[in-house]
Amino acid sequence: MRDLFLLMAPLGMLLFIPSSTANEMLLDAEQPSVYIVYERSEAVSNGNVGVTVWLQLHNNSKWTISIRTESLYIGEKVRPLTLMDGNGILALRSGIIVSPCYAVEELSGESLPTTGQIINEETYQRLRAGSACTVGSTSWIPSGGSVRFQIPSEHLSSGRRVSMDFEYEWEKARNLEHRVLFMFSKGIRSAKP
Repeated sequence: MRDLFLLMAPLGMLLFIPSSTANEMLLDAEQPSVYIVYERSEAVSNGNVGVTVWLQLHNNSKWTISIRTESLYIGEKVRPLTLMDGNGILALRSGIIVSPCYAVEELSGESLPTTGQIINEETYQRLRAGSACTVGSTSWIPSGGSVRFQIPSEHLSSGRRVSMDFEYEWEKARNLEHRVLFMFSKGIRSAKP
């Protein structure tokens, strides 16, 4: 019996070797499934002079995702889309400007991390900043789609990051949590009014 086990073990190991092909859920294997990128900074002057940061949220998965937004989007900002379960929804058109619900988190502690240093999630605390959206809407971003949004530059000051919740279209359980994080590590580029 011992000989039989030794013969089968190498065969079993061969069957469970991960495939060397790119992750099948991602459209671009070089990027995470959902991510935020910096677009630009611009000066604003609406009573107070400040800097607004423009960011872009990308859905790099093969599924539609949902985020919470302050508004319901209709008309030319959306298009009909059928989810994998057969339900029809109105999905945001790629590139539109939205007002997403997001949180601002700040690194607690005395020193900021160095480049490449791994940060324990407990070292961040949620601030009373951002757009919590106690009342809001569910907005859908199709596979490969992206949306643009702006935030005040102080939400990304040193030691702070933006956190946004999202869900994949196939998720039915409410006890799962997905978050996309964005931290601008080099400081906000100044913009002149």
